[in-house]
Amino acid sequence: MVRIAITAIDMALDLLAAESLLDAACGDAAWMVTAVLSRRSVQYTGVDIVEHVIEENQRSFPSHRFLAADCSQSHVQLPQADLVFSKETLNHMFVEDAVQALHCFRRASRYLVTNIHREAPNNMGASKGHHAHYAPYDYSLPPFNLRKICQLVPINHEDWTEFALFAL
Repeated sequence: MVRIAITAIDMALDLLAAESLLDAACGDAAWMVTAVLSRRSVQYTGVDIVEHVIEENQRSFPSHRFLAADCSQSHVQLPQADLVFSKETLNHMFVEDAVQALHCFRRASRYLVTNIHREAPNNMGASKGHHAHYAPYDYSLPPFNLRKICQLVPINHEDWTEFALFAL
């Protein structure tokens, strides 16, 4: 999955001639730093809700910027970036929180690269029970209604998953 994500990021950065990348949620950021940032000249900001992960990233990768933030909160202001990358982050949110996170992303950028499940019943995210549970979303459908610019990389033809580029 990481190799597919790297391909999607590279395609989107090239397509948009992007010079800055906001990674939400960045997790430990090791694969991003070694596989993408080590060979691309791009201003990077990693965002994650887990403060100790952000602190460890700052120690491990001091040349990159990291912020602790919950993107599902309406007051959160993220730094501006040419592109937001978010792999499976929104899928762990309740649908209402995912909608709010997209509003947060929209204030920071005009474009989003994320994984989607085409034609997913987005209402499953309203009753999934816990943030640890995964809900399939298609961000081109309600309640998200984002404009899909293009498919970047197909992931699995059987469950209609892909990485796609969206206009925020």
